[in-house]
Amino acid sequence: YIGCGANLGQISGGSQQWGMKIGNNTTGTVIGGWLPGEANQILYNTVDGMWITGGSPNHYHRISRNPIYNTAPSMSGKAINLDGGGNDGYAAPVVTSVNGATIMTGTGSSADSVEIFETDAGCKNALRYLATVVVSGAGTWSKDLTGLGVNGSYVFANVRNNTNQNTSEFSVCRSAPPPLPITLLSFDAELQEDKTVL
Repeated sequence: YIGCGANLGQISGGSQQWGMKIGNNTTGTVIGGWLPGEANQILYNTVDGMWITGGSPNHYHRISRNPIYNTAPSMSGKAINLDGGGNDGYAAPVVTSVNGATIMTGTGSSADSVEIFETDAGCKNALRYLATVVVSGAGTWSKDLTGLGVNGSYVFANVRNNTNQNTSEFSVCRSAPPPLPITLLSFDAELQEDKTVL
């Protein structure tokens, strides 16, 4: 927990400009992970959640499945900021669509891992990790988000190079369509004592 307690409440003095800063001449940092309990809660950051600067070198940092956000106001910067070539300026994935069935699609580099998060309308906060999908050999990816509670919300993604572990910033966010209305076309009913049974 960074900036918060185990109950995710803000601790005294827990509001910071940057949740974590990784400076020059650093390689191979691991922040978070995909096993239970490995992800960090990086909260109450007023500028950036993760700030990775450029340098000689400053790369191969793996950032995985960490919720990164501030409450009110939102962070002024980014959930992950690769400043001046940090993590070799690894490019974020492209989110091409989130369709009515909540199928999220996009493009990226073959064999990279795309991590999908729920975010806010300003594309600032990585509120909740949702899913991971691997980019195909054709450079495309697709993930069904049905049942993950994102209808009517916003989603975005970052990407991790599975060879050197460079992790990108987050993509532009897209809105997930609201739940489709249910239309009752017809029904049968009968009266049983004082109740109508459909």
